[in-house]
Amino acid sequence: MNGRVYVYLRNEEIARAFLHDADREGFSSSNGFRPSLMHTDTIIAVNPQGTLHDVGFVGKIAFGSGAHDIGNDKLIRVDYERYRIGCSEESFLL
Repeated sequence: MNGRVYVYLRNEEIARAFLHDADREGFSSSNGFRPSLMHTDTIIAVNPQGTLHDVGFVGKIAFGSGAHDIGNDKLIRVDYERYRIGCSEESFLL
């Protein structure tokens, strides 16, 4: 996906599933640790180089505001719970 990918994690269970799946797929946290060692949050950014990081206060505002871009990048919102159960792209993209 071309843009800034922000993944919405509705609860602790979904967040743990996301981090476990990211571990299996070879992602790492932005500080080099395995995703399963990250603390959970409601929104996690997926960087183009395959790293994950927590979204800060401003990123959470952007996520919830309906903004379409962050800087020069398109903001892509993914509901991981919907993605994981196999919903269509139009359903899991927020």
